[in-house]
Amino acid sequence: MPKWCTVEWFEELKKHWLEDEEAQKLLKGVTTIHTYRVVDKPDITPISFSIVDGKPGEIDLAKPEFVGDYNFEATWENWKKLLQGEVDPVKTIMSGRIKLKGHLLSLLKRLKGFLRLLSLLKSVKTEW
Repeated sequence: MPKWCTVEWFEELKKHWLEDEEAQKLLKGVTTIHTYRVVDKPDITPISFSIVDGKPGEIDLAKPEFVGDYNFEATWENWKKLLQGEVDPVKTIMSGRIKLKGHLLSLLKRLKGFLRLLSLLKSVKTEW
């Protein structure tokens, strides 16, 4: 079981995603880079994760100054609550407990696909 916010964890997410035809269909045409950061654990290197035409792409450690198309930032505890299904993802982002920086209008156009992606995040068994 991989630890949250590691390359290994995102490799596991990639496997789940490649098995999910619905996610790929909903995100078809989307090519973007996401970054994921844990703001209260400076020893955890941010992760960059690309999406290429609706499918998972490259996963890598991101330099601290790197800015993707969509940047997700939260405390360890808020990530844990999200991934364990304890909180609603949209409400968590809207309330600022998970900060999202990026072009929100384009994200809203593909909201069903991004919500599907969030459900895939919750499907990965995670070591905390």
